[in-house]
Amino acid sequence: MVRKTQSSTKKRKFWIAGSLLLLGAAIGVWFALTNGARLAPLALPQGEMLWGRIGVEAIGPFTIGDQIPVTFEVEAKESVDCRLPDLSKSFSQNHLEVIRKYPLRSQSLPGGVRKTVRYVVVSWQAGRFTLPAVKLRYTYQNAKRIYTITGQTLEVVSVLPPRKSAEQLKALAIKGVKQPLSLPPRYLVLGCYLLATLLVSALFWSLRTLKKHQETAPVEPELPPEPADVIALRRLEIIKSSNYIGEKKFLVFYTELSECIREYMENRYRINALEMTTEEFLQHLTGDSRLPETEQQVLKEFLSSADLVKFAKYIPAETEANQALAAIEQLILATREEIVSEPASDDVVAIEAPPTN
Repeated sequence: MVRKTQSSTKKRKFWIAGSLLLLGAAIGVWFALTNGARLAPLALPQGEMLWGRIGVEAIGPFTIGDQIPVTFEVEAKESVDCRLPDLSKSFSQNHLEVIRKYPLRSQSLPGGVRKTVRYVVVSWQAGRFTLPAVKLRYTYQNAKRIYTITGQTLEVVSVLPPRKSAEQLKALAIKGVKQPLSLPPRYLVLGCYLLATLLVSALFWSLRTLKKHQETAPVEPELPPEPADVIALRRLEIIKSSNYIGEKKFLVFYTELSECIREYMENRYRINALEMTTEEFLQHLTGDSRLPETEQQVLKEFLSSADLVKFAKYIPAETEANQALAAIEQLILATREEIVSEPASDDVVAIEAPPTN
């Protein structure tokens, strides 16, 4: 039992270590996904201290009501101090409505910083529109300077067909609403969801395996209320008095006798003999040094004979059955636990009777 307990502890430690290793790997991947972009160098032209752009992140032309993603991006070296202005008012002056503005995102890069603000704009009329040029004010070596970022032109067309009269336009069938242009996929969020799923799955399977191992771990039988040989010999007397041999009920006889010796071995040697098959029982006895080899051989021969009667419909002779009964009784008597009486204490002091007159 000590050997099995140590094996269970080793398996439990193995699963815990595997879960921690998987958790560490997941954290490393998540860190790489969230911080890997910081390893990219600045895109500044050689000799420049600051660079910026305003760009449309989709391919036009666009139709009226389309959501158009626009990116305002600036890169600067560490010694440059600059702040990105809000372009919402400049967009509205150019007939572009800002329907969404994302928070400023700042990334630390080798040698500098990259600042990005994303907008989503909509035009409610057709035409060619130029994104506003931006005069970006910054400070370098205590001197204030201006960097001009040129705008970008985008084209918005009508959903109505060109060169149609008013009557022809009124006769046109109304089409369904066009789906908005999807924004770029959020790989970071997708990666976090995937890592969370892997962690939960790994934890679930680890706990399930540990629980299954604990449920299948062998349970040591409880101590019987009486000595094992007393219970077994009493049961033998019941088998003898039942006269199974005289009535030729050999199947019942060998079944009862087999259960009797299994129960005795379980109570005597603390093994789950009643739960084992004959093959498992014999293998266990072969590796158990507590049972002498002579008794092991007797038990093997009896169990083989019992299986022939129970499963192969073998009919033994009465003498053979009586010999099996005598062999099992002798095995119990030979292997029963001896009760050692405690020796008398040497500390008992003899008290002499007082002398009589």
